[in-house]
Amino acid sequence: MAKAPTAPKTDTPNPPAPAAPVVETTALATQGTTALAEFEDYGEYAGRGYEGQDARDLKIPIIAVLQPGSPQVKPGDPKHVKGAAASMFYNPITGRLWEGVETGIVIVPIMSMRAMAEYTPRDKGGGYQGQHAMNSPIVIEAMRRARETNAKFGKYQTQGGNDLVETVYLSLLHMIEGADSEAFEPGVLAFKSTAHKLFQTWNTNTSSYRHIRKDPATGNVIARQQIPMFGHLVNAKAKYESNAQGSWYNPVLSPARGDIASSLLKTSSAAFQYAANLLDQIEAGRVEVDHSADQQGHDGGEGTAEKANAAF
Repeated sequence: MAKAPTAPKTDTPNPPAPAAPVVETTALATQGTTALAEFEDYGEYAGRGYEGQDARDLKIPIIAVLQPGSPQVKPGDPKHVKGAAASMFYNPITGRLWEGVETGIVIVPIMSMRAMAEYTPRDKGGGYQGQHAMNSPIVIEAMRRARETNAKFGKYQTQGGNDLVETVYLSLLHMIEGADSEAFEPGVLAFKSTAHKLFQTWNTNTSSYRHIRKDPATGNVIARQQIPMFGHLVNAKAKYESNAQGSWYNPVLSPARGDIASSLLKTSSAAFQYAANLLDQIEAGRVEVDHSADQQGHDGGEGTAEKANAAF
């Protein structure tokens, strides 16, 4: 994933993206919070040893929505994961799975970025090759060739024959234990093709919402504020979709507690502070995304199905 929030660079095959900031009471992945009575104050030693690290030392996963064609769901496949099934959320770094249709996962979105992801075609071995800004010369030229050849809408290729897939990358915190969790892990959700409209619907609703403050004496509105993206607590689920070519699951977002107003985070909450810290690291370009699940998506995983590639 490209450095954020600036546009991705065409000469960067594996660009950086979000990573985990340090939070006093929260460890990454499965560790959770530390009880107050057991808390060890490391004082002047806190954070020492990590000073010399950069984007090459931290990997943040693209959390995949497993598909009928994903290797993780196929017994006997070298990449098979025990218990995996289509529609589940899958973290390729930790190997953990979460049910996707009924419960889904709770996340705090951090920021989004639209880019053209580049892949080697599946019949040539497949594989993620980086990404490009939407206004980059490579993308502009690919769109021009697609118009001149009357290519199917959304089907773009580089001059070298690699596929270009328009993708919205949503950087996030995954609340491992649910809405009230103080155990977090950073990640990214990728919205491709038919998932674009699902992302747009959620993004339109949340970005247009205003937090209103009224004068208690008069009832008059004295302030209207747009909520930062990481002020929202969100439920991500897997939505079943299909057409004549096959079926697949797309990520779909909704307020975690039923409506936007009830799903806002307090600025003092650990999740809000963690997310704000994470955004700082994204903007500094200090971290990098593991695109193994992004490659998987192109080859029958997230955003597509093994026999439904024509839909994308």
